[in-house]
Amino acid sequence: MDWYVRDGSETVGPMDWWDLEVGVRSGEISNKGHLQNDVDGEWIPIKEYFSRLDREKGDAFGGLMPNGKDVIFLLGVFTFFIGVGSLFLNNFLGYGILMISLAMEFGSVYFSHRNDPGSATKNVGNVIALLWAGFQGLITAGIIIFTLA
Repeated sequence: MDWYVRDGSETVGPMDWWDLEVGVRSGEISNKGHLQNDVDGEWIPIKEYFSRLDREKGDAFGGLMPNGKDVIFLLGVFTFFIGVGSLFLNNFLGYGILMISLAMEFGSVYFSHRNDPGSATKNVGNVIALLWAGFQGLITAGIIIFTLA
């Protein structure tokens, strides 16, 4: 089965399912367009189709930030603790690691919100992740101020 993607006036295809899914999940293909297969022939919004597909697979929750973004967020949290530990070795190394941690966390929330179809669970997960990242930002600022003083 061949798939076609239409975004505005531009139509791309034919492509196989694997290329389509990888393109949409990675953000190479915008989820704001429409897709069509050569069997059904009807244009369906990409966001709606992939959201329905996730629900049918039993992945309605899909993690708090689905499609790998939750892994990036959790790596950011882990990196935070490594950064705090590295403060004992070298303050500037610790500051750098703490900043990388914050960038990973905020980046994962941003890309989760930007690229993935939304659901109530995913939005709640993003809000919780933002609250943690904000709290961690305050902790990081406090650590930097305390160690520089």
